[in-house]
Parts: sequence; structure tokens; C-alpha cells
Amino acid sequence: MTETRHLTRPLGAALLATWSAVLAALLTLADASPGTLVNPRSPAHAALLLLYLGTSLWWAPRLRTAGLVGAHLAVTAAFLILHPLTALGRDGTFAVTGLHLVLVILLLTSARVEAKLLAGALVLGLAIAETTLARLDRPAPKDPSLRDYGDLMGAYGEGGFLLPNLHARVVGPAGPVEFVTESHGFRNREEVPRARPAGRRRVLLVGDSFVAGYRTDQERTVGRVLERALRERPDGTGVDVVVAGVGHPGAALDWLGRHGFGFEPDVVVVGVTLGNDISQSWLGRRRLPSDTLAGLLMPPAAYRSNLGLLPARADRTLSRWRAYKRARSLWATDVIGSWYGDTTASVHQMDPAHSLGHFYTGGTLPAVETSYADLAADLRDLQAAAAARRVPLLAALLPQRCQMSRMEWDATLFAYGLDPGAFDPERPNRRIAAACATDRVECFDLLPGFRDPAAAGLYQPGGDMHWSDAGHERAGRLLAAEIARRYLAVSD
Repeated sequence: MTETRHLTRPLGAALLATWSAVLAALLTLADASPGTLVNPRSPAHAALLLLYLGTSLWWAPRLRTAGLVGAHLAVTAAFLILHPLTALGRDGTFAVTGLHLVLVILLLTSARVEAKLLAGALVLGLAIAETTLARLDRPAPKDPSLRDYGDLMGAYGEGGFLLPNLHARVVGPAGPVEFVTESHGFRNREEVPRARPAGRRRVLLVGDSFVAGYRTDQERTVGRVLERALRERPDGTGVDVVVAGVGHPGAALDWLGRHGFGFEPDVVVVGVTLGNDISQSWLGRRRLPSDTLAGLLMPPAAYRSNLGLLPARADRTLSRWRAYKRARSLWATDVIGSWYGDTTASVHQMDPAHSLGHFYTGGTLPAVETSYADLAADLRDLQAAAAARRVPLLAALLPQRCQMSRMEWDATLFAYGLDPGAFDPERPNRRIAAACATDRVECFDLLPGFRDPAAAGLYQPGGDMHWSDAGHERAGRLLAAEIARRYLAVSD
């Protein structure tokens, strides 16, 4: 028998050890995302699997030809990119098929035992690295005394959706943060009386998790920054900022009518988070369940060509390996995450995290178009309700992280496999501003101020959609200057 058909005992032991180490790495890897094939039991999946297994037989001497070797390499590359073994997860698929390819090459393409052992050692080294990194990357045990943002919300009350009388240590981006509400549920340390005290001016700041301060320390939230910034200005010492957590403009309309206007604000500022607040207006006005969004996917025209998708799919696959992910962090840009776990070429139109359908210019998406109209109707009704009470109202457009720089925008489109020519990073801002101008709703877009001068670190790490402390600081300062200019007659 030739060396290509039988293993020496030491080489066999080395390969067995390699396999055991890779298996250990698989068991310690994080949960994997689903494969990119829509239906893993489709005919395409079956054909690819059969081709993969069939061409693997080229090690038999009578079948071994240069053409068949090349075919096996090509099929294996497609197999790794498309992940038909979804039952094993993305990590499992890559590890099992990648190891299989390495073993075939080791057994058959080299006559030198030393070369085989070297290649086997490289695989073993990768397995050991993955196992070690898996242990290092394990999250620290959760402190049972800490609450998270979702634990702080309840039914809408006088102060919005935040629970009243909170004084809690809450999970933050880098450690515990302080979260305080007063007896109505406003995110204020001091009690907010219903009647505005004589000689004071009151700004009522209303909005979702950005305004309420997702995982943000009490004194670093946009509301507290806004209050300090206004009080720093001439004649601004009598300004109080009251912060109410309210999910979206439609909910703000209802809450202001039942509770908010009763607190006698001088100015109402409604935060409009670009993306999910637009879709929430659509759901609210149409009385649709929230899971309606899960069924709305981007059309085929939104994606790159099949050839253009290969780099993004390969990058997503390799990023499941911790060694590559660690190296990748040296040059790659974090991109906004997905509520639904969107993957390359499988993107929701109105994902609550990124809502990339609102940036789509490659065609008409009926639900997206309707959602723009419904948001405009909510803002129009908010303006009418405020005008009836002679209270100025400002709609503040809160930008999305992928809009901050060209680099992050391009990285986002690459990660989701989207065609750059079919998307515009400023489309929502223009659409909403135009509707506000038509309906005479006062509107302030924070995007230019977030970009100019461009600053890193305005959003929480890891692709989180929410502001960091620096983002809250930037937003609070921008709002302070605009509110003072428009309403409070406070000059520099």
C-alpha cells in the first residue's frame, strides 16, 4: 500500500488529537446564527451536499485526477460559504467541513510526513486558540443585584413607561450605572410637581429608550445634559427639564393628552428615533401587531449580485471564529446590529434596530411608504394638540449610528450584503423634514451636529443602536442651543 492510502501510527495519533481538539473547540464556541440558505432541505442544499460528499472520494487512486481535485476544492468553497449543514450551526459547519478539507489534503496531496505533521499542527493550533479564546471570552457572571433596562418599564403612568420611585443599580456598557425616577415615573431625581413653580420654565422631553437613557447613568443622560447646558446659558438658571419615557410619537400623542400637558410645560420636545419610530407609527395607526414587522423582508433588488455577496458571506463565516474576530477588530468597523438577527442578503425592511428599509431608494416598499405617511400624521396631530394648548412643540430627529460616517455606512451595507446604489443614508431625514415643512411642524435634525465635527464613540460598543455617554452629551448640547434659540429667549 502507498503512503497516500495508509497512515503511519504517529501521524494517525496526531490527526486524532487534532480532531478531538477541534471537537472541544466546537463545544465551547458561542451559539451560531442560522445558515444563509433559506431552506436547508431545499434541492439546492441536497445537490451541494451530494457534490461535496461525492467529490470527497477523489482520494481513491482510481478516481484521483487534477480535474476532480479542483472540482472538490471549488465545491468545498461553495459549501463553506453557503452553509447547508444548518443543523450544526455556522460554526459547526465551518469547522467540520473545513477540517474535512484539511484532512483530505493532508492524506493525499503530500508524500512528506513532515509536511503533513506541519499542516496538522496548524489545525491543532487553531483548535487550541479557539478553545482558549472561548474561555477568555466567557461573560462575567451577572451580578444578581443589578437590574437591566427592560426591568425598569411598566404600564404607562403619569410619567411615561418608566416605573416610579426607582433608585437602582442597572447594567451599563462598562459597569453598573445609577437609574433614578421620581414618584410619577419621570427620569428626574427631584420631585416634579404638576403645577409649574412660579418663576420657573419647564421643558418636557419625551421619547423612547434614547431619551429615557438606555443603560446610561442618571447624570449623563440627554435630559440631564440638556438641563445643565440650558442653565449654563445667560438667564437659564430657572429652566427645568422633565424627562418622560414614551415609546414613539403616536404613544406621545396619547400620553400628552392624558398626562403630559397637565404638568404645564413651556416647551415639549418629542424625540423621533430614525427607523423604529417610523415603523411604530405605522403599527399604531394601522392597529397591527408588532410581529407584522417580522414578515417584511427587503426585495432581491436591494442586495448585491451573487458574486458580490461572496466576500460578505465569507467574512461573516470567518467572524464566527474568535481568532479571526480578534484580528478583524484591528481594522473593521462595528456596524449596527439587528433585532431579528438579520444576515447577509436576508434583511428586514423595518427591523426595530436598523430599519434599513427606510433608507432604500431602489424601488417602492409599500409598508415603508405608508409608515412615512403615518409618522407625518402623528407629528401633525401632536402639533395640533400642542397648539390648542398654546405650547410650542419641537420634533427632534435622533440619528442612527450607521449615518455617522461614510465608513460605518459602507461597513453596514457590506455586512448585510446590500447594494450601495440602492440606499441613501439621509433619505429618512429629508422625507421627515419635508413633511414637517408641509404641515408646519417645527423640526430639528441632530444629524449634522453629530457628524460635524465627526466624533468617535457616540454610540455604545458592539453595534448597539443607543448613544454612549458621549452621544448623550452631544445630543443634549445640540438640543440646548436649539431650544434656547427658538423658545426661551436665552442668548449667548
